[in-house]
Parts: sequence; structure tokens; C-alpha cells
Amino acid sequence: MAIDNRLIALTSLNQFFVDKDTGAPLSGGTLEFYEDADHTTAKNVYKLSGTQPSYSYTSLGAVVTLGADGTAQDSSGNNIIIYGFPYTDTPSETSTTLDLYYIVCKDSGGTIQWTRDAIPTITSEGDILDEDLPTSNQISNPQFSKVFLNTGSNAITVSSVTNHEVNIAPDWVLVLSGTGTVTVTRTSVSGSDDLPTLPSFYLSVAVGSGITSCLLRQRLKDNSGLWGNSSTYSTNTGRVSTYVVAKADASRNIKFYYKDNAQSAVTLQTMELTTTWGTFGAVADINSSLSSATSLNGYIDLYFDISTNATLYLTSVQLVPAPTSSQSGVIPYDQRSSNRELAYMGDYYLDALSKRGTSNILIGWDFPLNPAQPGLTGTISSDSTSAAGAYTWDQTICARAGSNISYARSSLTNGMQFTTTGATSSLTMIQYLDPTLIYELQGEELSVNVVAHTAANEDVVGRIYLVYAPSSSSIPTLSTTIGTTTAGGVFTPTATGWVTIPRQYLPTPQFTVNTAIGRQTLTDNTIDFGFNGWKIDGTLAAQPNHFAIVVTFEIPTSGTVLTVDSINMSVGSVPSRPLTLSKTQVVQQCQRYYEKSYNEGTTPGTSAASTAFIKPQNVIVFNVGSNSMFHQRTPFTIDFQTTKRANPTVTLYSPSAGTSGRLDIVTNVNNTFSSPTVDVISTNWAETKKSHRCVSYEPKVTTLSGFGAVPTDVNNTGQATANIHFVADARLGVV
Repeated sequence: MAIDNRLIALTSLNQFFVDKDTGAPLSGGTLEFYEDADHTTAKNVYKLSGTQPSYSYTSLGAVVTLGADGTAQDSSGNNIIIYGFPYTDTPSETSTTLDLYYIVCKDSGGTIQWTRDAIPTITSEGDILDEDLPTSNQISNPQFSKVFLNTGSNAITVSSVTNHEVNIAPDWVLVLSGTGTVTVTRTSVSGSDDLPTLPSFYLSVAVGSGITSCLLRQRLKDNSGLWGNSSTYSTNTGRVSTYVVAKADASRNIKFYYKDNAQSAVTLQTMELTTTWGTFGAVADINSSLSSATSLNGYIDLYFDISTNATLYLTSVQLVPAPTSSQSGVIPYDQRSSNRELAYMGDYYLDALSKRGTSNILIGWDFPLNPAQPGLTGTISSDSTSAAGAYTWDQTICARAGSNISYARSSLTNGMQFTTTGATSSLTMIQYLDPTLIYELQGEELSVNVVAHTAANEDVVGRIYLVYAPSSSSIPTLSTTIGTTTAGGVFTPTATGWVTIPRQYLPTPQFTVNTAIGRQTLTDNTIDFGFNGWKIDGTLAAQPNHFAIVVTFEIPTSGTVLTVDSINMSVGSVPSRPLTLSKTQVVQQCQRYYEKSYNEGTTPGTSAASTAFIKPQNVIVFNVGSNSMFHQRTPFTIDFQTTKRANPTVTLYSPSAGTSGRLDIVTNVNNTFSSPTVDVISTNWAETKKSHRCVSYEPKVTTLSGFGAVPTDVNNTGQATANIHFVADARLGVV
């Protein structure tokens, strides 16, 4: 035990005492010590034992016997200095409430020689323990100035839940188990109510029967071992002071706990509540943390455990860390105005705002909504080390370094999921921006937020690059991209004129992707990686006309499953998730660049006759009742559902065979459809007109073709159709 400044050397007793009548030493006399409050309750004094640095304090009891020379001695006859502990309880406890001594000096026969009151003479104002200690409350929203509740009572009814979380206020969550109802009410307070600390609001939580556990919790994210005592270094930490204003519906004991994510809860204080408002304070020591989690994954929970069928009324919750070298008592509540309390809730609102969503400049990169028109699954084989790449999902060019990488839709989040097939790989994702958008970004700061997670590995490192080129440059035609990416995930622009946009002298954004198991984890901010600082302004070497975002992932381990849920680029300095759009809106955005006639989920080139486009063909009848009915190739037009950014490259497919550069001719006589005849486009058809809105075809060959069947009725002249699937591709890097 170290020196404890709560124990005070009573040097005035370090003298020899004499008889008040004779002047002779009070040999065998006594010094008796009592509580100054009542003069009858014995109060121990102490002596200092041991040597530096292992000092300790040994109790001398409440009576010290004087030696032959009238001086204070211990039981071994050694002259001593008496130490007083002018506080309640004992030095082994954390008490700092003043409790002075009343001293009585007697001779050996018990005759009182003198008495002394209020020793040592100190007051709460002059207490040496009243140091300049921190008083910044670590509890957010301590008086419930902001809540997510209706005015009046709010009944929360649950059924067979375990640790079910209900967000009732910024930074405050109810954690419920069992079946039943918990009623929560936020009440405003008038000045004339004269509650302790004069709060603006208080919260009441009434726990009904059937609720087996009800915790009112505040979680301090991104902390590991906060305020815990160091077992290795003398960091002068490990003690906190708590203060609460509370009452209950009846006499109840309700505890306030501290718990990190790796060890048992520590009781900060036990409040003995009554039906009258009271203040409750305590000082508690926090043990060394056992948490192996880093601050990015660690957390501290502070919570009240509210018993079944109890009602807790609560406000002015305070926790202040205190150095262990100090023996200061409970630190008074640091009262702030409600508007100031709102200003201190940035820890909640900044995280919430980043997830609220802003309009995404990028197309289709809220991946659960990406229609994946080119194909839902596939393999990335383009080599990024040689600046190669290919489109995968809509508006998503991908490449890899090292072994091939497969992609599919995640069953957990519907995001884009990548699986590596070899070690020391990297993934590159590229999107080019439509040049018409770039002018709107001039002079604006840009921020990027990536939501990504792995199934197990925590060695995936992501990087973000924004690159541009002037009008004198161009977007390379795929399979060539604008740059190379190493197996280490480092991207370098190599196409003529393309350079990275500076990030206000900050380095390239880099982040380590965390593991997320289960949907609950996905609500945490541990899978969001946000950066800002990019700006398209006059500091760039040339006026940008072309723009791209490149996101790379260094993936060292084979078999790694990486899911990218969204990549959002927005105007402003606050990175956030993308604003959620409807599926129809996202499909329309993507169709500006790429459109197919196939159903969503069907890869172009698949045999899909039942969903084909049908274009009527001419039917010519020369003589009913004989084999004199013919069909003739007839011009047709395909109207696009969405206007394209440029004249697209259009590819036709045979619906029956799935073969590109083909269409099917189907006839119908007597309600009997013929088997499709596959017609070769390049031989028999010419693409004669094309715009952003449509494409037209005319026959090169107009030879009449017999039906091969005879109508049985003059009213049944037969039918002929051209059946088609198509893809219209206006993607950047293609056209």
C-alpha cells in the first residue's frame, strides 16, 4: 500500500503529557479517540508501518497508552506518531466523507486531563482532498434531453426475447429478456419541482411481470479497458466517481454497473432507493482489463439493472474518472443546459448521420439493389497487373491480381460477395463517371464511404483512389483499363493523361476490413470506412473531363469471402452510406448504360424462349387450301425502356438457342407453332437506324419462305414472328 493522504499525522500528540495538577508525566495514562459527531463511538487511529515503497497503516485501536515518560507508545513500547483517519469507514475503503475526532486524555486512574473537539481541524471546503479533478461527465444524454419516445407513457411489449435491444434515446438502450411489458416515460421538470441538480427531464422505466431482465444501458464504443487499472504501468487510473439522482416506486436496491466486453461486471454503486428523490454517489475502483479486443472492436457498457415489477425514476447520471493517487470523494454533478447536452451527443448523431444516407454519385454501387443485368455470378479473370478489366455487375468493372476471384450475391446482405481461389490476391473495382456529371462536382469536396466485411479473415486491406483525365485523354476501351493494381492492392494510373486527385495532402485512404457474423453486426459502425478531402478545383493540372473511382482490396489469404455492401461517393465532408432508392430507380439508372430484354437474374445468352420479344413478320397467301402461304422478313424496331447515354452496341440473341447474332423465326398455322428457325443476323438483317432511344433492323434478304403447312380454313391465314432477345450496351469503356 502506498502513502495515503487521507491519513494525517497528528503531530500535536507527539509530545510528553503531564498531569494537569502535579506536572508529572502521565505514566500509564491514555489517549482515547471517538467520533466527533457523538463523542461516544470509538474511532481508531493508526501508525505507519513498513518501508518505502511498501508502507502500510496498522490500527492502534481507539485507545493509546502513554509510556513512563508520558509519550504515545505502541504495544511494544515504541514511541510512535499517531495517524488519524478523519473520514468515515476505514483506510481500506474509498470513503472521503469527513468524520473528525473527539480526543480524551486521562491519567492512569481514569481522571480526565483534557478533551479536544474537531481534530484535525479541517472542513469540507478546506479538505486537502479537494483537488482540481476532472469533472467532465462521460455519460452522454445524462438527463434524457433527447428521446425517441411519444409524449406520455410508451408501452414496449416483447414475447420470448433474450437480450432484445430497444433504442429509446440517443446513447440509451433498453436490453430486455422474457415476455411482458416495459413502460417508459420521459417527464419534463419545472423549476418549482426543486429536484436535486435541477434537471430538465427525468426518465421512468416500469418493468412488468414476465420480464426476466431489464437493463438500461449506455455503450461506449471504440474503447477497450477504459478506466481500468494498469497491472504493468503506474498510470494513475482505475477509479471512477458516479453520481445519480433517482427514486423508485417503493424501497428498492438498484445497482449501477461497469462492464467491458471481456470480463464480469463491476458494481459502481448500489442505490438504496425510496419513493423520495435522492442523490446517490460512490467511488469505485476498476480492475485491470482482460479484454484482448482492440479499441476498434472493444466497448464499455454502463447499465442499471432494474428488477421485475419495479419502477425506476432516473436523471442526472454522471461518471467521472478519478486518479487513484487522489482520495477525493464523490464528484458533484456537473449540470449543463439541455441545449448543451444536445451538443455533447455528437458521438450518437455523427454515427447515425453517416448511416442516414446521402445521394450517391455512383450508379448501382448500393449492391443489394444492383440488378446485375450482365450476370449474377461469374469469375474475375482479367489481370489487373497488366491494366486489364471487365464488367461484372452493372457499372462495376473488376480485375484481379493473382488467382481468379469468383463473385455472387451474398445470402446475408445481398451485397456483392467475392471469394478468392488463391493466396496473395487483390481485387480491383472501377466505375467511370458520366462526363456530364463532372461539371456539377467542380469546387466541391467529395467523401467516400465503403461498407465491407469478411466472413472470417481480418487481413483484407482496402484502398480508395479517385482519378481524372482532361478532355485530351480518353477512357480506354475494355479490356484495357486506366491503370494497374499490384497483388498488394496498390493502384497506379497508366492510361495517358490519367492522374489521381489529391486529397488535401492526406495519404491514400487505407482500411482493414473487419469480420461481420450475423445481421446484428451489420448495424455497427465497424464495417463502415469513411474518408473525405478530395476536391476537383483549380489546383488540378487540367480541367477534368473524365473521372473514375477505383477501390482495391488486398486479400492475402486463399478462400477469403469478402462482401461489399455499398460504396457511396457524395458531395460534402461527412462520409455516409448511400440514400436508399427503390429497385425501379436503380434499374433505370443502370439501364442508361446497359439494358437487356431478359428477366432479372437471367444471364444474356441463356435459352429463354418464353420471355422473348416478338416482332410480327409479313404473311402472304396466294391460294387457300394449297401450299401457297409464305412469310417474308419484315423490318422491326426495338424501343429501349431507358434513354441511353450514347448510341449503344446492340446484340441480338436467339431465344431458343441463346446464341448471339441470331433471332428465331416462328410460324403458326392452325394454332400449331413451328419449331424456331434460327436466322443469322449478319446474313439476313441489317441494323439500319440507331439512336439513344431505339434501334431498327431491315431485311437484307426478302425471299418468300413457305410455311410448310396448309391452312384448313379461309379465316386462318397463319402467323409469322421474329422472336428476339437483346442487349443494348452503352457503358463507358465499351462505347
